[in-house]
Amino acid sequence: MNQVNRFLRLPFRAALSSGDSHTFGYLESRLESDKDPFIRVSCLEVLSSHMNTHISALARKDLYTPSKNLRIAAIRALGHAPDPQNVTALLSLLKDPAWEIRAIAARSLGYLKAKEALSELTSLLKDEIWWVRINSAIALKRLGEEGKKKLEQQNPQEDKYAYQIAQYILNVTIYE
Repeated sequence: MNQVNRFLRLPFRAALSSGDSHTFGYLESRLESDKDPFIRVSCLEVLSSHMNTHISALARKDLYTPSKNLRIAAIRALGHAPDPQNVTALLSLLKDPAWEIRAIAARSLGYLKAKEALSELTSLLKDEIWWVRINSAIALKRLGEEGKKKLEQQNPQEDKYAYQIAQYILNVTIYE
């Protein structure tokens, strides 16, 4: 698999995602054995729609790799697998120095409806990076009434940016 533009891989990803158990077994074995970050990202992008405990364990190993793209692919994949170990791993990434990692981890915790992330996601509404704030707000909304309550409690006098992002997410329906 040579390194090509990510968008050129999309048709292949769609074809592979509708594959059979042999296809997924092959990709899982490549994920297990291959060290090339590009190949691992490609495998995770397809396997994320067919997560199991083994793939989750392999993805968790990539959470702290030097390749930011591989870290992001692993975080996204874990967001498709409701497992307490995945939630714990994603929670630790909410304090990562890279804003991209914090943002994607927040979004994935929202997909998992991880109520144990409520406090950390609320704190991230005050992050200096807009992408982290909006992904945290989206995640809070996905947590249901408790998350919406945290969004409603934002005070414009305390942090106008947290308040603005909370109001925006509360008033749009696309993140229901």
